Amino acid sequence: SWIFGREFGDGTITGLFALPVARPTIAAAKLIVYSIWAVVMSLALLLALVVFGLGFGLGPLTLDALPAMGRQIVLGMLTAAITSPAAWAATLGRSVLAGIGTAIGILVLSQVAVIAGAGGWFPFTAPALWAVSNGSQVSPLQLALVIPLVAISCALTLRTWRRLQLDR
Repeated sequence: SWIFGREFGDGTITGLFALPVARPTIAAAKLIVYSIWAVVMSLALLLALVVFGLGFGLGPLTLDALPAMGRQIVLGMLTAAITSPAAWAATLGRSVLAGIGTAIGILVLSQVAVIAGAGGWFPFTAPALWAVSNGSQVSPLQLALVIPLVAISCALTLRTWRRLQLDR
């Protein structure tokens, strides 16, 4: 939300229009930088968990911990990916708060989906349910629903930036 909405709040969107770079290219660069940041942070979190675990005397890593560590990395990256609708909302609403409001709405819908028993089929909750259940509560097909969600959100964001105008 901040990556896309701040341009409107800070008034820097007019400067972006003056650049000889296509607006969808700018939006794509923002999405790519966010994706790289998410991967780096997921790896850094795993490293921090290992270091703090060793520091607090949990002992050396065992082979049994490797699948959980893999799930942690994947969960971090998928969690970052499912925030992509906030980029589109922040662009449409032309503010950081529009993206934050969307994220809160998604959080509420996610809670309802889990309580209703449909959490595995809801792309916003599937990664967390997959990680906490060791993969037993969410099928690969359910987890794969994250891919079209992210693809559609990113495509809508790029399309919106392509048609973006300053007159609003």
